[in-house]
Amino acid sequence: MPVPEFLVASHRGPYVYERTGGSLHARRGGGGLIGSIGPVVENTGVTWIAAPISDTDREIASNGTVMDEAGFKVRLLDLPRAVHELHYEVMSNEVFWFLFHYLFDGAYLPTFDGVFAQAWDAYRNVNDIYAQAIAESPGRVVFVNDYQLMLAAAATRRISRSKRPLVYFHHTPWCEPDYFSMLPENVRTELLESMLAFDVVGFHAVRWAEAFARCCERFVQGCVASGDRVTWKRHSTRVIAAPVPLDAEGLVRDASTDDVKGWVDSHDALRAGRKLLLRVDRIDLSKNPLRGFLAFEHLLERRPELADEVLFLALLYPSRQTVERYQRYYSDCLGVVRRVNERFGSEPIQLLFEDLYERSLGALRMYDALLVNPVFDGLNLVCKEGPVINERNGSVLLSRNAGAFDELADGVIPVNPFDVTATADAIEYALELPVQARKRNARKLKQASTGTTPTQWLHALLEAAN
Repeated sequence: MPVPEFLVASHRGPYVYERTGGSLHARRGGGGLIGSIGPVVENTGVTWIAAPISDTDREIASNGTVMDEAGFKVRLLDLPRAVHELHYEVMSNEVFWFLFHYLFDGAYLPTFDGVFAQAWDAYRNVNDIYAQAIAESPGRVVFVNDYQLMLAAAATRRISRSKRPLVYFHHTPWCEPDYFSMLPENVRTELLESMLAFDVVGFHAVRWAEAFARCCERFVQGCVASGDRVTWKRHSTRVIAAPVPLDAEGLVRDASTDDVKGWVDSHDALRAGRKLLLRVDRIDLSKNPLRGFLAFEHLLERRPELADEVLFLALLYPSRQTVERYQRYYSDCLGVVRRVNERFGSEPIQLLFEDLYERSLGALRMYDALLVNPVFDGLNLVCKEGPVINERNGSVLLSRNAGAFDELADGVIPVNPFDVTATADAIEYALELPVQARKRNARKLKQASTGTTPTQWLHALLEAAN
């Protein structure tokens, strides 16, 4: 049997497994990575290495079972629960996520103490387990994904003499050197040196790739960045910007089902003739929904009649609810929505906390304006998905700090994610934009969002490795 072209490793796998009665069911995992790579690897024999998410996942991992899904294999790793929690909940979610998205409150956080030291050891341990699995699995090129696995290349090279190319893709932003310097010296040095053991390091935007190269030059002694190469100790790493594209065909197919059509009808009844302002996001600090609600409140204060003319539908699904700051943020969002609805009557904001794919697609088909205002975001696929399936030539308001901004700048309404007043002005402008301008922008956005396929993107990374 021929060796598969590549081997995929990520924290979240393509499926989460659950038991109903005595039967085992596979549910598609969340996130843009799954939607982009999943269709490409079907029927290829690829092995996808991932961490266990559900209790059933852990059963499968402990039994050493490799699951067959759509013509590829899913290998879930038997990670010690306590080690995995420190790796993911503390090091990945509370340190690296906050670092790369510029979310720390410098007066209080970060604080590097004994718990951090334990979490860093756990992070290294989990990356070592991944490296062992990578060394044992077939594939001509190893494709490692995201900030949970930044040490995987160095660990793999320590335990394996294989010369297979190691490719890494970073799906979040990368911060500038001054911010990166918050990390303890030993951690940032090991992290960057390990990253430079990859043959290719990819990002969604040029600005993130350039920030990474600057961090390497500043913090890794003897490192030289030139063009798209970063060289250290006679090893050259290619650093590229290659934004993940949509699986547009799959998206259109998913958005055409009877279930989605039912949600289109339900949302049409809900808005009752009003214009629809929409956001579809995780309830995440980086996604910035709170300032979106505050901006809408500011707009209604200036133009209270819009409370009867516009429905702001916010479909937010829970994220990182074990992190205290996320729990507070959830409550703050809910508080602003209640205040607005009480002040202006007729419930101009409908906030729903649920992860329902079909409902989101139904709403994306019919918005008049889509608000995507992340504080910082590696890419953001929602601002690409909307224009592909929207039927009303809806406007897209997009944060300048989204990785997708450079691709879509010609057709979006730019937003400073920190400026509530300017965001209110942008919402008003978007809702009142003339029809011809809406059509022109919608056409540009659809073209920009469908210019590359996931297959082309993945093979571009493989070519860079070779």
